[in-house]
Amino acid sequence: MTSCYHIFSSFTPIASIHTHTPLTYENSYSYRAVGFSEQDINVSKNSTLILIDYIGTYDIDRNIYVLRGGHPLNAPSKIQILHKK
Repeated sequence: MTSCYHIFSSFTPIASIHTHTPLTYENSYSYRAVGFSEQDINVSKNSTLILIDYIGTYDIDRNIYVLRGGHPLNAPSKIQILHKK
């Protein structure tokens, strides 16, 4: 029987997609930056990276958008695409 999920040795990824963990059940002091992390960018190598992440709120002290603990699970999210050459 041949598996339809066989990956050939000449396999070249053209894109990867993932999401970031919600903080719905964390306390309100928990937070994380939204968007691509440094690790996301390093792992994606030369392929396109697609990220589905929450929008979050702007944190003026950190000058970034963050997601805070206790947010609704269905809070607004967006798709971000990073093309690497």
